[in-house]
Amino acid sequence: MSDLLNMLSPVLAGFCIISALITCGLGIYVFARSPSSTINRLFLALTLTATYWALDEYLIWHFAGDEGCFMFWLKAGAFWIFVVALTVHFTLAFTAHPLAQEKKGGTLLVALYLPALLFALAGLFTDQIVTVLFQPGTGYVYLPAFTSPVYLMEKVYIILAMGWAVYAGILFWQ
Repeated sequence: MSDLLNMLSPVLAGFCIISALITCGLGIYVFARSPSSTINRLFLALTLTATYWALDEYLIWHFAGDEGCFMFWLKAGAFWIFVVALTVHFTLAFTAHPLAQEKKGGTLLVALYLPALLFALAGLFTDQIVTVLFQPGTGYVYLPAFTSPVYLMEKVYIILAMGWAVYAGILFWQ
């Protein structure tokens, strides 16, 4: 199994770089079409956050054999959860959902961004979301902390947030 993982690591890392380039380029392209558009600004923020996440994953794969660098990039990547919050915010703005109006920004701040910040800080300062193992021949790997209540709450947050976005999309489509 470790031979397969060692063989696939450069491929996976390559996909991370390709994803980073695509998301960054797409975000800049859409933003440049109409910089004053709220939707385009949200899309740029979303794609730049996704670019950050993809680059972080690349660096985690790249430094799997060096504990210090691996842990640094693993902790730095704790802010990936903002991709979820920004995706939902973008979807709500795109579908003209009432909560996406500027006067209701506090609701989105509390419902989307505050939990994302709390989960990011938990990932940054604790081992409640991911755990790290050393596997000989492969290096360091991270796994979900399946038994942690913080990890489970993060998953519930993600499911509810994505469900909210899908619901808004379905209502908009109808």
